[in-house]
Amino acid sequence: SSSFAPEADVARWASRAADEARRALQQDPDLAEAHSALGSAAATAHGGFNWRESLAETAKALELDPNLDLARVARARAFYHLGLFDHVDEELQQAAEITRSSNVEMERTSLPAALFRGRFAEARTLGEALLARTDEAGTRTYLGLASFCLGDVARAREVLGGVQRGGQAASSSLAALAGVLAATGERERAREIVRTVRS
Repeated sequence: SSSFAPEADVARWASRAADEARRALQQDPDLAEAHSALGSAAATAHGGFNWRESLAETAKALELDPNLDLARVARARAFYHLGLFDHVDEELQQAAEITRSSNVEMERTSLPAALFRGRFAEARTLGEALLARTDEAGTRTYLGLASFCLGDVARAREVLGGVQRGGQAASSSLAALAGVLAATGERERAREIVRTVRS
């Protein structure tokens, strides 16, 4: 997952997954899992965050095998990035019906969707539950923002200040922390963080 690893590793894995999926499709163009893998790879920096291709490949995968929960989750992520939050909910609900449960990937997609829909309490609950299971940068960033939106500045600062990605502070979380600091009057410290993020 791109939230756990340095960008170079993510790009290498996405490239490898896409190459292997294309080779598999040359042998059998009806391999649903290969179309799903291409859809997931298209939704990375390696794939140029090509949401249209991601949606097309995952649609093909689901046409071939409607029980691919990972294709549903990939579609939910694409819809989230396009701001189509109702579609996010639909895809995640269908993925949960397939697996008869929820998993970290589904929850990692529901968290920012809830936050950006203004459902801050739901986002905080999801974020705290996820943080107990995984210490990945995106969870901390969204949890910190939800906490801030609910008026819990101390928790927002704590969560955003501890974000690491590939052994380094995550720039998205640092940017969010700078916003929290600026909003609470610590403008000079916020400027220092912004300079760090920009360099």
